[in-house]
Amino acid sequence: MGIETDFQWSDLNGSSNGAFNFAGGWGTAPHTSSANERINWFGTVRGRLGYLATPNWLVYGTGGFAYGRVERQATITNVSAFSVVNSSFRCVSNAVCATGSGTETRGGWTAGAGWEYLLNGNLFFNRPVTVKAEYLYVNLGTNDLLIPTQNNPAVSFATQFGETAVHTVRAGFNVKF
Repeated sequence: MGIETDFQWSDLNGSSNGAFNFAGGWGTAPHTSSANERINWFGTVRGRLGYLATPNWLVYGTGGFAYGRVERQATITNVSAFSVVNSSFRCVSNAVCATGSGTETRGGWTAGAGWEYLLNGNLFFNRPVTVKAEYLYVNLGTNDLLIPTQNNPAVSFATQFGETAVHTVRAGFNVKF
């Protein structure tokens, strides 16, 4: 039984592109959308509960709090030959209609499992050494990003992002002090 914390820099990126028709003043006009998400860093604070299968072999489960810095960016572009006009905004043909970005530190949860093996002998400055492997799932939740239209910033589109989640598999060694 114990508590463990970790922190890692990352360059995890995800993106999505789509197409849709937007109803405007003269009917519908084709538009494209693009969305990007990046996790700059993340960390966890977890409880760890294990079972000593042999004197040297520990199998454990872990779970707790996760946190991370997430950047999001989205753009909607009119790709038709027609402008879209309604009472709130106007988007001219072949132009960006709305764009925006946001960065925030998000909180979430984490869960995983692993094993740790105690090597025989005191290998590091007369201290016990273990090797380990672990799977960890980190979930930083979902979020919407409001992106303002180009010609009327008071009007925004809500861009829905799915769950921000990371699956990690890692190996390591520990020196017991």
